[in-house]
Amino acid sequence: PIKSDQFFLADGNYLDILNPRTPIRLTVASCMGYYLLFASLAALVVHTILFNGKDILKQSHTSLKKRQNDIHCTLISKYPEAPEWAYALLFLCAFICACFVCHYGNLMPWYYQFLCASLAFVCLLPSGIVTAQTNMQFNMNYMLYVFGGVFLHGKNPIWNSTFSTYSWAIQNQALNLLINLKFGHYMKISPRAMFSTQLIITILSATIRYGMAHYLLTTIVGICTYVDPNNPWECPNISTTYAIAFGKIG
Repeated sequence: PIKSDQFFLADGNYLDILNPRTPIRLTVASCMGYYLLFASLAALVVHTILFNGKDILKQSHTSLKKRQNDIHCTLISKYPEAPEWAYALLFLCAFICACFVCHYGNLMPWYYQFLCASLAFVCLLPSGIVTAQTNMQFNMNYMLYVFGGVFLHGKNPIWNSTFSTYSWAIQNQALNLLINLKFGHYMKISPRAMFSTQLIITILSATIRYGMAHYLLTTIVGICTYVDPNNPWECPNISTTYAIAFGKIG
Protein backbone atom coordinates (compact mmCIF):
# COMPACT_ATOMS: atom_id res chain seq x y z
CA PRO A 1 0.00 0.00 0.00
CA ILE A 2 1.01 3.60 -0.56
CA LYS A 3 -0.11 4.79 2.86
CA SER A 4 -0.28 2.71 6.03
CA ASP A 5 0.98 2.97 9.61
CA GLN A 6 2.00 -0.70 9.59
CA PHE A 7 5.27 -2.37 8.59
CA PHE A 8 5.55 -5.02 5.90
CA LEU A 9 7.73 -7.82 4.59
CA ALA A 10 9.19 -7.96 1.11
CA ASP A 11 6.19 -10.00 -0.10
CA GLY A 12 3.68 -7.43 1.19
CA ASN A 13 2.56 -9.31 4.29
CA TYR A 14 2.46 -7.66 7.70
CA LEU A 15 5.62 -7.74 9.80
CA ASP A 16 5.58 -9.65 13.08
CA ILE A 17 6.69 -6.88 15.43
CA LEU A 18 7.63 -9.26 18.24
CA ASN A 19 9.86 -11.27 15.90
CA PRO A 20 11.32 -8.78 13.38
CA ARG A 21 14.06 -10.94 11.87
CA THR A 22 13.60 -9.85 8.27
CA PRO A 23 14.17 -6.43 6.62
CA ILE A 24 11.41 -3.91 7.23
CA ARG A 25 9.50 -2.42 4.31
CA LEU A 26 7.84 0.99 4.72
CA THR A 27 5.16 2.64 2.62
CA VAL A 28 5.89 5.66 0.45
CA ALA A 29 3.88 7.94 2.74
CA SER A 30 5.87 6.78 5.78
CA CYS A 31 9.20 7.41 4.04
CA MET A 32 8.15 10.91 2.99
CA GLY A 33 6.90 11.61 6.50
CA TYR A 34 10.23 10.52 8.00
CA TYR A 35 12.10 12.72 5.52
CA LEU A 36 10.10 15.82 6.45
CA LEU A 37 10.29 15.11 10.18
CA PHE A 38 14.05 14.64 10.23
CA ALA A 39 14.52 17.72 8.07
CA SER A 40 12.42 19.74 10.52
CA LEU A 41 14.43 18.39 13.46
CA ALA A 42 17.67 19.56 11.86
CA ALA A 43 16.10 22.93 11.09
CA LEU A 44 14.93 23.23 14.70
CA VAL A 45 18.43 22.70 16.10
CA VAL A 46 20.04 25.10 13.63
CA HIS A 47 17.34 27.74 14.19
CA THR A 48 17.74 27.53 17.97
CA ILE A 49 21.51 27.98 17.77
CA LEU A 50 21.51 30.81 15.22
CA PHE A 51 18.51 32.86 16.40
CA ASN A 52 18.43 32.11 20.13
CA GLY A 53 21.99 31.08 20.97
CA LYS A 54 23.09 34.50 22.26
CA ASP A 55 19.94 34.93 24.33
CA ILE A 56 20.35 31.49 25.87
CA LEU A 57 23.92 32.23 26.91
CA LYS A 58 22.96 35.66 28.23
CA GLN A 59 20.01 34.39 30.27
CA SER A 60 22.05 31.52 31.68
CA HIS A 61 24.35 34.08 33.36
CA THR A 62 21.61 36.46 34.48
CA SER A 63 19.34 35.99 37.47
CA LEU A 64 15.78 37.29 37.70
CA LYS A 65 16.81 39.82 40.34
CA LYS A 66 19.54 41.37 38.20
CA ARG A 67 17.62 41.82 34.96
CA GLN A 68 15.00 44.38 34.07
CA ASN A 69 11.63 42.73 34.64
CA ASP A 70 8.36 43.62 32.96
CA ILE A 71 5.15 44.44 34.76
CA HIS A 72 4.09 40.78 34.95
CA CYS A 73 7.31 39.75 36.69
CA THR A 74 7.03 42.68 39.07
CA LEU A 75 3.47 41.85 40.10
CA ILE A 76 3.98 38.09 40.43
CA SER A 77 7.09 38.67 42.55
CA LYS A 78 4.76 39.68 45.41
CA TYR A 79 3.74 36.04 45.76
CA PRO A 80 6.08 33.53 47.45
CA GLU A 81 7.77 31.19 44.98
CA ALA A 82 7.31 27.44 45.13
CA PRO A 83 10.56 26.15 46.69
CA GLU A 84 13.02 24.52 44.32
CA TRP A 85 13.48 21.62 46.70
CA ALA A 86 9.81 20.73 46.18
CA TYR A 87 10.38 20.32 42.43
CA ALA A 88 13.58 18.38 43.07
CA LEU A 89 11.87 16.09 45.57
CA LEU A 90 8.96 15.48 43.20
CA PHE A 91 11.31 14.63 40.34
CA LEU A 92 13.32 12.29 42.56
CA CYS A 93 10.21 10.42 43.74
CA ALA A 94 8.88 10.07 40.19
CA PHE A 95 12.29 8.95 38.92
CA ILE A 96 12.60 6.26 41.60
CA CYS A 97 9.08 5.02 40.87
CA ALA A 98 9.88 4.83 37.14
CA CYS A 99 13.05 2.83 37.84
CA PHE A 100 11.10 0.52 40.15
CA VAL A 101 8.39 -0.09 37.54
CA CYS A 102 10.90 -0.73 34.74
CA HIS A 103 12.96 -3.15 36.82
CA TYR A 104 10.22 -5.24 38.42
CA GLY A 105 7.90 -5.01 35.42
CA ASN A 106 10.65 -6.24 33.04
CA LEU A 107 9.95 -3.27 30.78
CA MET A 108 13.51 -1.98 30.46
CA PRO A 109 16.78 -1.99 32.48
CA TRP A 110 16.24 0.66 35.14
CA TYR A 111 19.54 2.47 34.51
CA TYR A 112 18.31 3.58 31.07
CA GLN A 113 16.06 6.01 32.93
CA PHE A 114 19.07 8.29 33.40
CA LEU A 115 19.44 8.47 29.62
CA CYS A 116 15.71 9.02 29.13
CA ALA A 117 15.69 11.99 31.50
CA SER A 118 18.85 13.48 29.97
CA LEU A 119 17.50 13.30 26.41
CA ALA A 120 14.16 14.74 27.48
CA PHE A 121 15.74 17.78 29.12
CA VAL A 122 18.01 18.38 26.11
CA CYS A 123 14.98 18.36 23.80
CA LEU A 124 12.98 20.58 26.14
CA LEU A 125 14.79 23.85 25.35
CA PRO A 126 14.43 23.95 21.52
CA SER A 127 10.88 22.62 21.58
CA GLY A 128 9.98 25.02 24.39
CA ILE A 129 11.26 28.00 22.41
CA VAL A 130 9.11 27.03 19.41
CA THR A 131 6.06 26.55 21.63
CA ALA A 132 6.56 29.90 23.37
CA GLN A 133 6.89 31.78 20.08
CA THR A 134 4.28 30.01 17.95
CA ASN A 135 1.92 28.33 20.45
CA MET A 136 2.54 25.06 18.58
CA GLN A 137 4.15 22.02 20.18
CA PHE A 138 6.91 20.48 18.10
CA ASN A 139 6.87 16.68 17.96
CA MET A 140 10.25 15.48 19.26
CA ASN A 141 9.32 11.85 19.77
CA TYR A 142 10.78 10.70 16.44
CA MET A 143 14.22 11.89 17.46
CA LEU A 144 13.77 10.01 20.72
CA TYR A 145 12.84 6.93 18.70
CA VAL A 146 16.13 7.22 16.86
CA PHE A 147 18.14 7.50 20.06
CA GLY A 148 16.28 4.53 21.48
CA GLY A 149 17.10 2.52 18.36
CA VAL A 150 20.78 3.46 18.62
CA PHE A 151 21.19 2.55 22.29
CA LEU A 152 18.91 -0.50 22.26
CA HIS A 153 19.65 -1.88 18.80
CA GLY A 154 18.76 -5.55 18.54
CA LYS A 155 17.44 -5.72 22.11
CA ASN A 156 14.01 -6.66 23.43
CA PRO A 157 11.34 -4.75 21.42
CA ILE A 158 9.55 -3.86 24.64
CA TRP A 159 12.69 -2.03 25.78
CA ASN A 160 12.56 0.22 22.71
CA SER A 161 8.93 1.12 23.26
CA THR A 162 9.48 1.77 26.97
CA PHE A 163 12.54 3.93 26.30
CA SER A 164 10.81 6.13 23.73
CA THR A 165 7.64 6.35 25.85
CA TYR A 166 9.46 7.51 28.98
CA SER A 167 11.66 9.95 27.05
CA TRP A 168 8.70 11.50 25.26
CA ALA A 169 6.54 11.56 28.39
CA ILE A 170 9.17 13.39 30.45
CA GLN A 171 9.72 15.99 27.75
CA ASN A 172 6.02 16.43 27.00
CA GLN A 173 4.91 16.65 30.62
CA ALA A 174 7.68 19.13 31.45
CA LEU A 175 6.65 21.30 28.49
CA ASN A 176 2.99 21.20 29.50
CA LEU A 177 3.96 22.15 33.05
CA LEU A 178 5.89 25.16 31.73
CA ILE A 179 2.88 26.17 29.63
CA ASN A 180 0.60 26.06 32.66
CA LEU A 181 3.10 27.92 34.83
CA LYS A 182 3.42 30.59 32.16
CA PHE A 183 -0.37 30.91 32.06
CA GLY A 184 -0.43 31.26 35.85
CA HIS A 185 2.34 33.86 35.61
CA TYR A 186 0.29 36.13 33.34
CA MET A 187 -2.91 35.48 35.30
CA LYS A 188 -1.12 36.42 38.56
CA ILE A 189 -1.81 33.07 40.23
CA SER A 190 0.42 32.18 43.16
CA PRO A 191 3.29 29.86 42.11
CA ARG A 192 2.67 27.69 45.17
CA ALA A 193 -1.00 27.36 44.28
CA MET A 194 -0.02 26.41 40.72
CA PHE A 195 2.43 23.79 41.96
CA SER A 196 -0.02 22.16 44.36
CA THR A 197 -2.84 22.22 41.79
CA GLN A 198 -0.67 20.68 39.08
CA LEU A 199 0.50 17.96 41.46
CA ILE A 200 -3.00 17.00 42.61
CA ILE A 201 -4.49 17.04 39.11
CA THR A 202 -1.61 14.98 37.68
CA ILE A 203 -1.94 12.28 40.32
CA LEU A 204 -5.72 12.19 39.89
CA SER A 205 -5.49 12.08 36.09
CA ALA A 206 -2.86 9.33 36.08
CA THR A 207 -4.90 7.21 38.48
CA ILE A 208 -8.09 7.54 36.43
CA ARG A 209 -6.35 6.86 33.11
CA TYR A 210 -4.59 3.79 34.48
CA GLY A 211 -7.85 2.46 35.91
CA MET A 212 -9.71 3.00 32.63
CA ALA A 213 -6.93 1.39 30.58
CA HIS A 214 -6.81 -1.63 32.90
CA TYR A 215 -10.59 -1.98 32.79
CA LEU A 216 -10.78 -1.82 28.98
CA LEU A 217 -7.89 -4.24 28.44
CA THR A 218 -9.35 -6.81 30.81
CA THR A 219 -13.02 -6.60 29.78
CA ILE A 220 -13.05 -6.04 26.00
CA VAL A 221 -12.11 -9.08 23.93
CA GLY A 222 -9.80 -8.37 20.98
CA ILE A 223 -9.07 -4.77 21.93
CA CYS A 224 -6.25 -3.13 19.96
CA THR A 225 -6.09 -6.07 17.51
CA TYR A 226 -6.98 -6.56 13.85
CA VAL A 227 -8.34 -10.10 14.24
CA ASP A 228 -11.97 -9.05 13.82
CA PRO A 229 -12.54 -6.59 10.92
CA ASN A 230 -15.70 -5.36 12.65
CA ASN A 231 -13.88 -4.61 15.90
CA PRO A 232 -14.35 -0.89 16.73
CA TRP A 233 -11.48 -0.97 19.29
CA GLU A 234 -8.46 -0.96 16.96
CA CYS A 235 -6.39 1.66 18.85
CA PRO A 236 -4.66 3.22 15.80
CA ASN A 237 -2.48 5.57 17.88
CA ILE A 238 -0.79 2.90 20.00
CA SER A 239 -0.62 0.28 17.25
CA THR A 240 1.98 2.31 15.36
CA THR A 241 5.28 0.90 16.64
CA TYR A 242 7.87 3.31 15.26
CA ALA A 243 10.10 2.61 18.28
CA ILE A 244 10.26 -1.06 17.27
CA ALA A 245 11.28 -0.13 13.73
CA PHE A 246 14.14 2.10 14.85
CA GLY A 247 15.18 -0.56 17.33
CA LYS A 248 15.69 -2.92 14.42
CA ILE A 249 17.31 -0.35 12.13
CA GLY A 250 19.68 0.91 14.84
